[in-house]
This record gives sequence, structure tokens and C-alpha cells, in this order.
Amino acid sequence: MFRTDAPIAHYIEQLRHLDTEGGNIIGQMEPVMHYVDWIDKVEGFLRALYISDEPARRLLSRRYWGLAENTAPAYIYKHLTTEIEIQRRYLAHLREELQELLKIGDRPGQLVVPTPTCSSTSSV
Repeated sequence: MFRTDAPIAHYIEQLRHLDTEGGNIIGQMEPVMHYVDWIDKVEGFLRALYISDEPARRLLSRRYWGLAENTAPAYIYKHLTTEIEIQRRYLAHLREELQELLKIGDRPGQLVVPTPTCSSTSSV
């Protein structure tokens, strides 16, 4: 699931920081450019964290491409604020998943992950 063995708490804090950055985009000069830069940063973080590229690909929505390619409709501010909120909720969801994993890891005892066994039998 994850590419690295750094403490989960570290990634939770990084996601919190990225969320805060996303919340500060509106009000910046050239907010669309800040948004595109922010998504690039978040995408790089998620690609470094997860083995699957699905979490990072999830960021590149149709609205993202419209904003990034400057082909969004005239009400770009509405699209931008909507997209930022959607992406921030997604980061909050990922952070909650990591917090649940952290709780599991803090439980006493050992974690055991069963693996399937292959048995090959042949009939002749």
C-alpha cells in the first residue's frame, strides 16, 4: 500500500499542511496558478507515498484540466473554489484513513497479515 516506512503520523501531518496550503489559495494573486502548483505538489506527495497511482490520479479531475489549460468557463472562480474544496475533502479522507491505520498500529500485540498459499496438485 505504501512505498515508504516512515511513521504514519509524519504523513498525517504533511496531509494537514497540504490541506492548509489549499485553503490559502483563494485570495492569492493568480489563484489558478497557485492551485495548479498546489495540485502538482500534492500529486508528487501521493505518488511518493502510495504504491498505487490511484490516489494521485484522483486529483487530476476534469475541472483541474479545465483550470490548468485555461479552458474553464467564464465563471472560473466558482470552478476554482469548488475544485479546491473537493480536493481538500479528499485529502481529509486520506488523512482519516491514515489516522485509522495509526490507531491499529498503536494496539497492543503483533499485526499478522495472512498470505494465500498456493498448492499445486496435478491429476494424471
